[in-house]
Amino acid sequence: MESIRQHTFTLAQYTYTALSSLRYPNGAPVVQIYSDSDFSSPEVQGPVISFNVLDDHGNVVGYSQVIRWPLGSQGLLYDRSWMVVNHNGICLSQKQEPRLCLIQPFIDLQRRIMVIKAQGMEPIEVPLEENSEQVQICQSKVCADRVNTYDCGEKISNWLSKFFGRPYHLIKQSSDFQRNAKKKHGKDQSAHTTATLSLVNEAQYLLINRSSILELQQQLSTSCENGKEELFPMNNLISRFRANIITNGTRAFEEEKWDEISIGSLRFQVLGPCHRCQMICIDQQTGQRNQDVFQKLSERRERKLDDCTLQLSHNGTYLDLEATLAEQRDELEGFQDDAGRGKKHSIILRTQLSVRVHACIVILLLIHFGMFQFWKALNNMFTEQLSSSLK
Repeated sequence: MESIRQHTFTLAQYTYTALSSLRYPNGAPVVQIYSDSDFSSPEVQGPVISFNVLDDHGNVVGYSQVIRWPLGSQGLLYDRSWMVVNHNGICLSQKQEPRLCLIQPFIDLQRRIMVIKAQGMEPIEVPLEENSEQVQICQSKVCADRVNTYDCGEKISNWLSKFFGRPYHLIKQSSDFQRNAKKKHGKDQSAHTTATLSLVNEAQYLLINRSSILELQQQLSTSCENGKEELFPMNNLISRFRANIITNGTRAFEEEKWDEISIGSLRFQVLGPCHRCQMICIDQQTGQRNQDVFQKLSERRERKLDDCTLQLSHNGTYLDLEATLAEQRDELEGFQDDAGRGKKHSIILRTQLSVRVHACIVILLLIHFGMFQFWKALNNMFTEQLSSSLK
């Protein structure tokens, strides 16, 4: 029995040492081990290790479910359907008005309204759909494309003007107006119909890879008072790219080779990289600019800033809103055929993909350190000695 105790403790001791040495590129530990000893002696420590896997921010990795959101014919339902314009009707972006990022919209599908909030302002409600009898259609421009829009009213205009300190209006794309995506970025679009767009620049969706952002994060360090490096928080960088879909678990910039993305039954065609501009310099939490993000990304890629983000389109079936709302009320997931409504389906898209399975992570860690071979060798030794002791 002493041999058994010694071998099991040796196995636990090695595992403790290997897990303790695991570090993320930013120096944060990969696991948190719960133990009152350092596994130096079997007299005070048994062959049991209790630990949690952490992310690079020190948070415990566990099961997580992101917010579900319906898919529409132009992308995520109501995504980029509105825009703020000045008194001349010219569209504003964060490059001209960084404080746009401080406005927080909330879509209430049940009540069919959008609630808009901002610090120091009373929340205001805007209908999701126009009143066809009262609305007056006008034309606006998005990336040189003419689009039919309508003004959302004087009430929201006064709200925006008060917040920004200058006269602004909120306009929405007309629901019966169709704007087709350009095909100049497509890799192979011969078998695909042209996607329709909301008020986005070029594509229905934007995708980023956490691994690519992590590599960028390592280069965006600033000097602290104590001389150590302080990294931009990962979530801060991710929010600057304003992507719809976030992937994890692949190598940095591997997404540049992708032609198609599948999420469940949905297939998204990769149209190409998205050309990045000064918008990524704006902190989405504060509205402050920092040129380092744009500069470091340019230095890293040594070409135009069309990396870290992919443009996607989806031309498959789209949601039936009533069925989706019923599904949300019943807390169902996935998609369901709506037999009474032709070929439409209710589709739920998880907008951030971050599948974290404890068992898979542990197995990957063991593979990385060659511990399977170690386990096998110890098991053989244990079996032989156990057999000898029983004879």
